[in-house]
Amino acid sequence: MRRELEIDREFAKMSIPATEEEQAALESSILRNGCMEPIKVWNGIIIDGHKRYAFCSFEGIEYSVQEMDFKRREEAIRWICKERFHQAVAGSMIRKYIVGKRYNCEKALAKEREKIYAQYRHKENRQYPENFLLPVYIIDLSRAYGLYRNTIIHYGRTVEALDEIDTYEPDLFHAFITDKIHMKYDQLFTLAAGGKKGIRAAARKLLKGEKETMMK
Repeated sequence: MRRELEIDREFAKMSIPATEEEQAALESSILRNGCMEPIKVWNGIIIDGHKRYAFCSFEGIEYSVQEMDFKRREEAIRWICKERFHQAVAGSMIRKYIVGKRYNCEKALAKEREKIYAQYRHKENRQYPENFLLPVYIIDLSRAYGLYRNTIIHYGRTVEALDEIDTYEPDLFHAFITDKIHMKYDQLFTLAAGGKKGIRAAARKLLKGEKETMMK
């Protein structure tokens, strides 16, 4: 099957970056054996297999598609984060991004659940503590990832900063997510808060420095 699939930027950003050697090995395997693993999609949008899809589309190689069943976008994000966490190298920015993305996703889902319970409180005159559902997901993620709760919250803020940078400078986002450029978190947050003009000015400087380093 060579069905044209949709690429969603938010989902694609959670794909684990491949080294040149890893990408070459993947392409060699597909050329030799075909695309053995299906491209997983949700409503026609790729959630797993971005690199396989890109290479197969370029080379005209057949691939299979597996439809995934999620009720909402946040459930798809949760699934991607669960799949990606152990694939990412410990300490890498992409792993921190995945943890932060999962945290932000669970936070949004918890807020939705809290709204539903608030309606029941009003309807049945029941008394529940305000925001009583919200801390649960932090505890669960802390246990699942073996990280302090404040670290997970910090990663959530890091995701927001990186996504803001990606809005104006995708190349700079990619440099951060692939650990080609390193920056202290407070500096990253300040950069992201600089708006379009500030982010683009920083990108010109930082990406130029990255290129000069690669040429040495």
